[in-house]
Amino acid sequence: MAIEIKVPADLAELAREFLENRKTELALFERFLREKNFKEVARLAHNLKGNGACYGFPQLTKIGDQLEVAAKAGELNDCANLVRQIQDFVQNTKIVVVAGVAV
Repeated sequence: MAIEIKVPADLAELAREFLENRKTELALFERFLREKNFKEVARLAHNLKGNGACYGFPQLTKIGDQLEVAAKAGELNDCANLVRQIQDFVQNTKIVVVAGVAV
């Protein structure tokens, strides 16, 4: 099931790059979870929370917020589920370019 995200033409390339970079980040999340390195999971989640909406992905901001909280609490299962949500979002999101510029 594709998730369509509408992005103004002037931000389309940045949005695509941001989404592509999350694929690389997923490998880090998975590694840190295997190592139970919740500090690094929380750090990456904090960055995702702060940047997601700026690039047109408020869903990632929400997941990043939840993941940061779960990591700080050391909740491995919750963290793993949230990382899967990030993976699903990244794999199933299609960027739709719309006319106009970001405000």
